[in-house]
Amino acid sequence: MGLFCYDMNMKIIEATNTLDAFKKAQSLLKQLAKPLDEELTAEMPLLIVFTKLDTDINLPIFDGKIFKATTDYTNLINKNEAFVQQEFDHYANLLVGQVDTIIKYLQQNPLSKRAIIDVWDDKQRNLQKPAECLVYMVFRETTNGLDMHVHMRANDAKTKALLNFHIFAAIHHYVAKKIKKNVGIYYHYSNSYHLYK
Repeated sequence: MGLFCYDMNMKIIEATNTLDAFKKAQSLLKQLAKPLDEELTAEMPLLIVFTKLDTDINLPIFDGKIFKATTDYTNLINKNEAFVQQEFDHYANLLVGQVDTIIKYLQQNPLSKRAIIDVWDDKQRNLQKPAECLVYMVFRETTNGLDMHVHMRANDAKTKALLNFHIFAAIHHYVAKKIKKNVGIYYHYSNSYHLYK
């Protein structure tokens, strides 16, 4: 039995740093035909496999409560420091308590396949209100160290994707350090990696 892909539109990128992956994904979007969704100019399902992120110097610092930027995002995503801080604060508020819970869980159950941060709530189906783009995060000890799987229902490729990569990678580093494991592979899956009109 060979490898196969059910969705021929799915793109897969392997990268050793977040900025490379971001640039590769932007390049792929430019090659796509117009999507069905009229508010978008480009869209694709995307899997990014990040390896060796322990050497990525662009990641913010996460101390378990707040994120601190180490990169100037102004030229990368054309957004100011206030926008970046708003995203950092949003994810800190959304995830900090759950990250603490996952750390304690993994310390007691290091080989569990149930170390999941679940963000989705069915109330978010209401199209008149904003909804989280993050669906869930899964942490799992493997021969690589601590691997992390992130599933996004959507990623705004122009303004938020790079921040998402950085925020989640910083959390990955933090959890791995707290449970005394190497940073393993970070799998970032997005159902809709897209550009708005």
